[in-house]
Amino acid sequence: HQPYIFHLERNSAQLIRNTTMEVHHFSATLAQLLIFSSELMVIVGIGALFIVVEPIGSLVIVLTLGFASWLFQNITKNRIEAWGNIRQLSDEKRIQHLQQGLGGVKDAKVLGREKEFLNQFEYPNRRLALIARNMATVQGLPRLWLELIAVISLVLLIVFLVNQSDQLTEIIPILGLFAAGAFRLMPSSNRLISAIQQMRFSIPIVQTLAEEFLLDIPSSDTNLSSIEFEDLIEVKEISFSYPNAKVLALNNINFKIKKGETVGIIGESGSGKTTFLHLLAGILGSDEGSVVLDGTEVSKLNEAARDHLRASDIGYVFQSFNLLQGFTCLENIMLAMSFAGKVNEARAKELLDRVGLSHRLAHF
Repeated sequence: HQPYIFHLERNSAQLIRNTTMEVHHFSATLAQLLIFSSELMVIVGIGALFIVVEPIGSLVIVLTLGFASWLFQNITKNRIEAWGNIRQLSDEKRIQHLQQGLGGVKDAKVLGREKEFLNQFEYPNRRLALIARNMATVQGLPRLWLELIAVISLVLLIVFLVNQSDQLTEIIPILGLFAAGAFRLMPSSNRLISAIQQMRFSIPIVQTLAEEFLLDIPSSDTNLSSIEFEDLIEVKEISFSYPNAKVLALNNINFKIKKGETVGIIGESGSGKTTFLHLLAGILGSDEGSVVLDGTEVSKLNEAARDHLRASDIGYVFQSFNLLQGFTCLENIMLAMSFAGKVNEARAKELLDRVGLSHRLAHF
């Protein structure tokens, strides 16, 4: 539903990545959030039990484990966030190079440049493999780190309890409780830290999807009725520039086409011929000026109204056609008719016959 100019500004590889890979990674991030919540409740519950039984000893253990976890997270957080950004960019580049390679396969074959396309595709894949290796290594470290800290904490607890009391009958049950609790806390703490790491790795994903959801959705309402072209198409002082462009693509253009006239537009490459036709058809909106069709100012209509106008009243032949795979020749033509609400199978067959393709109407 975004306007055409939006798609000119955004690489299709980025849009494909956002609608496939980023959504998949985001669902995995939500799962990590659930793990974080559940394991945090387990840790808080066991910690509360420890505090009830032995407040001072529990405080020593909590401070030791807390500091160790904070230190580990502080050391790794910047690297993990950077890896998340690199992963996102590499996924986009991988899709982009794959599209370019498959889309330009004829050129690659003719010029014998298959290796260059493969090298371009290989680089982001290598970066993704390196990021996956680094993340696997970092997520495996907390278990070893926490086991070391747990042993140190238990030793400190034993020293504290021995100093507090010489009665082994009092010390042994407390040590047993803390040992059993530590046995359950270790995997929970490990999963908690891993979940935090994964969520930090996914920060670029959340930011990207948030930007996508915050995009304005153009209104689908249109009160525009069908226009019967009777007199004149007029372009009045129209100017247009592409986003971030330093020069105007069109500057103060005035133009009139009367009904029945045949007009050709010629010019050098890059002079704005296609841009002018896009403005004339309402695919692009002008920065200044207007396009008027029999008194209706096309350039001031909303996206939905311009879509309706193109589908019902404007014939537009694309520079490059796009046949949908999985549809026959006949179905592709009827699909185009359906956009204008004028599906006519007999008419579609007649058109195929006129271009000498009637024998291929059922071909895919």
